Amino acid sequence: MSDQLKLISLWCRAFIPGVVLNSDGTEFSQTITAAGHTGKKVIPGPLGLLGFFHTDDRTFLSEKTASARAYCEILVDLVSNQVSVASRRCDPTLKFKSLTDSSPESAVGDSSRLVIKDVSITNEPNGGRVLTFNLRGEANNPLAPGSPDIDWDLKVLLEVDTGLMMGRVTVKGLVDPFPAYEMYLSTNLSSPPNQVFQISPAPGKDPWNLIGNPTIPVEGASPIKINIGESLDGTWESTDATKRFRLTINGANVNFIEQRQSGSTFSHATNLVRDAGIYRIERPNTDSILLTFLEFKPATQTEIMSRQPKPSFHLLYRDGDKLRSKWSGLLVTLKPDGSFNELFNPGDKPSKDFEFIKV
Repeated sequence: MSDQLKLISLWCRAFIPGVVLNSDGTEFSQTITAAGHTGKKVIPGPLGLLGFFHTDDRTFLSEKTASARAYCEILVDLVSNQVSVASRRCDPTLKFKSLTDSSPESAVGDSSRLVIKDVSITNEPNGGRVLTFNLRGEANNPLAPGSPDIDWDLKVLLEVDTGLMMGRVTVKGLVDPFPAYEMYLSTNLSSPPNQVFQISPAPGKDPWNLIGNPTIPVEGASPIKINIGESLDGTWESTDATKRFRLTINGANVNFIEQRQSGSTFSHATNLVRDAGIYRIERPNTDSILLTFLEFKPATQTEIMSRQPKPSFHLLYRDGDKLRSKWSGLLVTLKPDGSFNELFNPGDKPSKDFEFIKV
């Protein structure tokens, strides 16, 4: 059996970029010149009274080990239907008395308020899953007593399709105006990270803007996919009673043949596209020969063409010596008199499962 989605890892992080700007575009951050710390970027404390605080000396990075003021990793286990905090941390804060201080003070912030709340898991009739939960993050500077929190308040929607082969994560919520925030995901603890969102502080924003609740809207999304195997070269035929589809694949070239119950066939040359582990084959729906093959009357064809329908598509993955597909086709409903009523683009309705064997 081809691998399925079993574990989805999401990590959210707040960090202070190496370069922080004033509202006029000049640099707010400064550079340490002391031996042993030369080149480190810092930002001054409030009114310059508390010294200088080390930034995370970086831009956006997906690595889980990248330095952060607050980091929380969430693990979604689709086998046991559990959502949990896999790890959380605040990396050490360094405070320099001056730009020439070679012995900075160090402390680690409290990460206990980086949490998940309101987890909801729904098992869909088709075998898919819908999960929602809130990510709440609060952490302050351990070397600035009474300092306001870095905050995030994020709603996560995770949808996984039939067969646990693909899905999508969508995130919406609020963060503070400062510092920078980023989120990534990976699957089965092995896939390369996918970016969900990245947001930088606007010029002129600094720790003073942490006072109060988060106010900056943030949203992002990412597909959730797994590696589905190597070459699909060969001729594949669907195993349904009518043997509806026949695909001859040679590298990126595909001869796509569809057959109706009447025995009539439609052939189309197209491409096999691999995107983040999913194979996709499209068939346009703007061809009058195809629409005639699908037995739409001329007047209905005109209505369909005027709406510029999206292509139908197969999403494919290997399952041992078989090939499985999720087919999303064009759906057109008719009025009782047979005239055009409504068009649903591929993807608007649930996909249909097909199995292919090599012939």
